[in-house]
Amino acid sequence: MQRARESERAKQGELSAAMATSTSSIPPPCQRLPGKVALVTGGASGIGESIVRLFHKHGAKVCIADVQDDAGQCLSNTLGDLGTCFIHCDVTKEEEVRCAVDLTVEKFGTLDIIVNNAGLSGPPCKDIRNVDLSDFEKVFDVNVKGVFLGMKHASRVMIPAKKGSIVSLGSVSSRLGGIGPHAYTGSKHAVLGLTKSVAAELGQFGIRVNCVSPYAVLTDLSLVHLAKEERTEDAKAGFRAFSARNANLQGLELTAEDVANAVLFLASDDASLLTSAATGLSTVAWAGTLIPKTPTVPRTLVSFMPNATISFAELELICKRFKLLNVLRLEGMTVGRIPNEVGEIRNLRYMNLRNTRIDQLLKSMQNLKKLPTLDIRDNAYLRDLML
Repeated sequence: MQRARESERAKQGELSAAMATSTSSIPPPCQRLPGKVALVTGGASGIGESIVRLFHKHGAKVCIADVQDDAGQCLSNTLGDLGTCFIHCDVTKEEEVRCAVDLTVEKFGTLDIIVNNAGLSGPPCKDIRNVDLSDFEKVFDVNVKGVFLGMKHASRVMIPAKKGSIVSLGSVSSRLGGIGPHAYTGSKHAVLGLTKSVAAELGQFGIRVNCVSPYAVLTDLSLVHLAKEERTEDAKAGFRAFSARNANLQGLELTAEDVANAVLFLASDDASLLTSAATGLSTVAWAGTLIPKTPTVPRTLVSFMPNATISFAELELICKRFKLLNVLRLEGMTVGRIPNEVGEIRNLRYMNLRNTRIDQLLKSMQNLKKLPTLDIRDNAYLRDLML
């Protein structure tokens, strides 16, 4: 049974990757960004390239902004129609960001979406005494100033239009320490802070501001700190092994296409009531603020991991809506009571209620007899539960 599941997962992963990287478009009735106009910074390679390709497939006109001129122009030419363009853009320079936004509007008439994807990890250095200040400043310039400038100049267009979606790329290091270099971790925490702050301001204009915080994704940039001769298959295998050891969902590898799908959801009207959310991806997971009564269901949702105490009403909504949920992680939360609908989530494979304050446990939990993993350690309310 386990082998069958792993085989099916592998097939689904191959199919997803093939679909995400294909240049063929999706039939208009199924497109999620028809008629939308997007600007993607750092869009010439890696995660940015996957986002550009996926947006293009879903009917969006896309401006690719990057410092990699050859790669960016090649990608635009490959997509091969009037719905894409490329502009050289160093996101640390305000005038170049301004020009990228202006070109997008000039060429396509508006700007509905900006994806602040351009980023820099910086050289690895675990000893703060040895961190070079110029390296530190360079990382902050790209990762923080670049995101800020993207938000600022996209807002020039979006505020008068009373609509828009701003999606920025954070990282697992937006919430945790000790995973990446100090400069990178600090900068990604700043991205999350900017997301929350700008979302609070722009909500009055109908503009949504969110960020995606993926775990480690193997791209060409993942090994950029290594000398070219050291970027071997062994180095890639080591990267994958590190990722696998720390992933929440075992047996799956997070890819650039997975991240692109999360960005697509947040950029689309499917997420029309989501703002100030941080979508954390660890082989596809969800974390953030869910606005109650949302009529939409994220098609890529696999795992829900709230980043703050949520109300019973929000948890009830999650359980009612998200029948495809595989992972429900409420560790350390106060949720009031477990809704009846939990027992109806047939795909649930892992539920973490460790150190969770639950005032009432309903009989519907008995329907979870086939739940492979239920973590209830150190939980006085559930300690005697027998499923």
